[in-house]
Amino acid sequence: MESLKATVKRDLCLVSVEAWKKGYGAWNVPIIFAFNGTQVHFYHLQTDFDRLKTEITPSIIRDEALFTAKNNRFLLDVAALKDFDLHSWTLKTCCDLIGGIMSFYIFVVSDTFVKAKPEAMESRIASESILYEADDAIRKILARFLSVLGYDQRLARVLTIDEAVGMFTTYRLRNRDEIVARLEMYILYNNTITTGGTFEEFCKGHEWENPETSDPRSTEVQGMIAFPGSVAGKVVIIRCGKDCRLVEEGDILVTTMTNITWLPAMVRCAAIVTDEGGITCHAAITARELEKPCITGTKNATSLFKNGDVIEIDGATGIVKIVP
Repeated sequence: MESLKATVKRDLCLVSVEAWKKGYGAWNVPIIFAFNGTQVHFYHLQTDFDRLKTEITPSIIRDEALFTAKNNRFLLDVAALKDFDLHSWTLKTCCDLIGGIMSFYIFVVSDTFVKAKPEAMESRIASESILYEADDAIRKILARFLSVLGYDQRLARVLTIDEAVGMFTTYRLRNRDEIVARLEMYILYNNTITTGGTFEEFCKGHEWENPETSDPRSTEVQGMIAFPGSVAGKVVIIRCGKDCRLVEEGDILVTTMTNITWLPAMVRCAAIVTDEGGITCHAAITARELEKPCITGTKNATSLFKNGDVIEIDGATGIVKIVP
């Protein structure tokens, strides 16, 4: 069986997913997106992931002219997206811009890439939260239009770009039942959207090894120590900005990754645990500024732990475990 590599999990609408897909497509890197009703999980075939890391990334690092051209273009596009005037008739243009940004964003968020090219840190900082702000704006304009037409506003998160544009021009959804089915789950692969079943079944049908088949007996994860300190507290899983209001003093914030808009919750929490990132990710940098224990890159903390679990962080080993 061919192996899959699980990379990130994001709370994105399907329009944004398709736009992000364009970014990976610029490097001819196929990607599988699986929506579980809450988040979109990103997967690569292991061979494609290895090519991205061992061939494409080093080639950009080595080629100074290519890096400079891509980095300069990225900064210009980020500035353009920040000032973009989003309307129903400019949605496709916005998505093309997001795709262009994503084609370099996948590198600047890598700690390894930034270490090799320190100039990329400026680009990382400049693009902080911009793609999520764009996603929020896209959802809002879709939700407003859906509401006016009498459709469920939740469909804003599962419309394709073409379906959204079609709705704007014809004032209807031609395949409403199919779109509604995506609210439970969908898988986007090779320009085809699949609904029904499970991701495990989808993997078996393609003879892929699901990388997230976890050991149900596991009660702990281990990551990188972004800021030391040992503490115990109640888990609050944060999957989107709206969840931040659930964090109270002394809670442990557990998430895939943080962004700048979550700062109030990060101030209230006792510690931070993330699935992704390294010692220079947003969570790590903010935790050091706040002097709060932080463990990053655990891979599956949001899957293993549940809201209300009491967990303990060992700031010396990077182990986070459920307290019996």
